Amino acid sequence: MKIEKAEQLPSDIEALLTESQSEGFHFLARLQNDFTSGVNKFNKHGETLVTVRVDGKLVAIGGINRQDNCARLRRFYVSKCSRRLGVGRELLQFLEEHATQYFTKVTLFTDTLRASQFYEACGYLPVNTHHVSHEKTFT
Repeated sequence: MKIEKAEQLPSDIEALLTESQSEGFHFLARLQNDFTSGVNKFNKHGETLVTVRVDGKLVAIGGINRQDNCARLRRFYVSKCSRRLGVGRELLQFLEEHATQYFTKVTLFTDTLRASQFYEACGYLPVNTHHVSHEKTFT
């Protein structure tokens, strides 16, 4: 497994994008549109975009944006074939390690039970605020 920061969108993102859309998720299409248009390139202070490859194949992506002086986990997606193999947990830990250099808290929004269970198993607490479903504070 190779986890690395990405300065640009990976050229082979289409397979993940197609898979995510077939599951009803449209946030990778937003990632592509926002990155291409310059709306969000994950390049502000403290931000990063990260990819995960297994045997050279792109299997996951996720990023950290700055939002209200917190880290905001965004565009986090793991391909079906890589779920429940530790890929998501490794990606999340990598992003959290990056975030702790700039922020004291990570927030995110998910509206699926499966994702909620994943984040809670990784130490995130459910919250009930506008556009935030979970948060994790670093001490």
